[in-house]
Amino acid sequence: MRASYDSFIGEISNLNSLLDRVEELGSSPQYLPIKAISSKSAIIMSSGLLEKYMKESFMEFIEQINEMNISEEYIDDKMWKTNRKNTLKALEYIDGKKLEADYEKVVFVYSESFRKNEKLNKPLLVKEAFSITNANPGPETVKNMFSNIGISKIFENTFFQLEFGNEKFGDETRVTRTLKSFIELRNCIAHGYSGIPIPSIQEVQEYIKFLMKFVYTMNEVLNQRLLIVQASHYKDCFKALDLFCK
Repeated sequence: MRASYDSFIGEISNLNSLLDRVEELGSSPQYLPIKAISSKSAIIMSSGLLEKYMKESFMEFIEQINEMNISEEYIDDKMWKTNRKNTLKALEYIDGKKLEADYEKVVFVYSESFRKNEKLNKPLLVKEAFSITNANPGPETVKNMFSNIGISKIFENTFFQLEFGNEKFGDETRVTRTLKSFIELRNCIAHGYSGIPIPSIQEVQEYIKFLMKFVYTMNEVLNQRLLIVQASHYKDCFKALDLFCK
């Protein structure tokens, strides 16, 4: 998911650089309001960038699945269920101006998925159906989005364990605990809850550092899944060719 990943890294790196500039103002009392506003704004913006990446990367993933031009049997059943379940939601969102997409094109792609003539086309998935989220990108949202493409227990995935370790805190991993903390802070700031401590610039930058690592790991998982689908398809192709040549 190169395009969505590069976009996220570029934008969040720029945000991090702006925070560096704010921190350079020093600790004089006159700059404290600027730092407070910058910290809170950066949390909201970081959350928005994460959500944007999630939606774009999953659509990019589906686009690449479609471009493989493989038959239905190589696509996880969970993806077909998501395609059926969420396409109508996507159309509702487009109609209600909550999702930017071509209504007619979504309908066309969805209708194509029912065609079975292998000579004319291969199955198509509606990429917008996989970008639907009902909440901010907390642990449950992330888990559900990966589950929709057939990847269960995402936070126990090998890539996550390699990047973040496998230490658990009750039912939580280091990743889910940090992500949950970040989203809770984001919600408190966004809804104007009083009584919460304003995060320092350094604390916000620690969250940004975490998000960069988190997104990198998700990207690796998606890339691996594409390779698995391709490998399964080509393995059967070579097997068929081998039988034909005997």
